[in-house]
Amino acid sequence: MRSEKKSQSNLKSTSGKPKKSTSRNSKTATKKNFRDKKFQIVGIGASAGGLEALKGFLSHLDPKVGMAYVVVQHLDPKHGSLSAEILSRSTSMLVSEIHDGDLVHSNRVYVMPPNCDLSIKSGKLKIQPSTKTRRQHMCIDTFFTSLAEEKKQSAVGIILSGTATDGTQGCLAIKARGGVTFAQDPSTAQYAGMPQAAISAGAIDFVHSPEGIAEKISNIDSLSPPSVHK
Repeated sequence: MRSEKKSQSNLKSTSGKPKKSTSRNSKTATKKNFRDKKFQIVGIGASAGGLEALKGFLSHLDPKVGMAYVVVQHLDPKHGSLSAEILSRSTSMLVSEIHDGDLVHSNRVYVMPPNCDLSIKSGKLKIQPSTKTRRQHMCIDTFFTSLAEEKKQSAVGIILSGTATDGTQGCLAIKARGGVTFAQDPSTAQYAGMPQAAISAGAIDFVHSPEGIAEKISNIDSLSPPSVHK
């Protein structure tokens, strides 16, 4: 009888340890998967004067903050984009031009190629032929609206220097889904039209210089939309 009890005791001790370890590993894996799926994607819209603003933004951004960045620019379709190459000099993050079907990863910068529209679905970036609304190519609105649908409260929109109103409707879509929006302070923009239009439409939560936007994002683990702040 004594031998049988000892045998049962040994069985409990040896079978109990692996179960405890498996449970801990499972919880760790679950938390990691949750973080991977929920990381925020930052859409950045820029046009005329946007290159310097983008460089200032990236150079002040924590490269390990755990977000992904998608740059949507108005580009001359007759010229290839050198933005990825130029922007890579301002950050230690991997900067690459987008190819259709690219899976979005955190701590990377994705740059839209010229003469196209961009959207996101199931974590993948989709490229389509460019379309025009009222003779304008509203590529920022197109991507931001798609981003709002995809990421909801985990979507972030940034409007930097540029002319006209592209990005305003996209920022409104992001706000409607619980995401957060930023605009470059018009007084710091080479061309104030785009950020000012978005601010005037009530589409913006925070207004800062590009460097200030970067610092705000880098120091906030989980952004939530407030009233407009400068």
